[in-house]
Amino acid sequence: MAKVFGLTRKSILKGWPLVGLIGVGLTVVALGYGGATGNIETTGCRVVVQGDQVTVRSAPSSSASPVATIPGGTEVEAETIVDSGWRRLAEGDRWVPVDSVAATSGSRC
Repeated sequence: MAKVFGLTRKSILKGWPLVGLIGVGLTVVALGYGGATGNIETTGCRVVVQGDQVTVRSAPSSSASPVATIPGGTEVEAETIVDSGWRRLAEGDRWVPVDSVAATSGSRC
């Protein structure tokens, strides 16, 4: 059986060598998600209002109370949450119809 750094295949898959392999794997995953660089964003989702304006509602329903209006062309922070055709905006219970906004370039919505 071939040895790598004095370890056989069986000895790599148990004890401290296994802990080391798991640690390397978790580090790679963390770097892939930006955890070691501080680049993790809370949402990473920005949308732009389509049309003349959109009414922001307090819940994902057209019968929910209107809380604001946003003019067309305005970019706002949003969340990745979509419920029954409504997208949740950042900062509180604020919802807009999903077809009234579009993700901006580079957004992760």
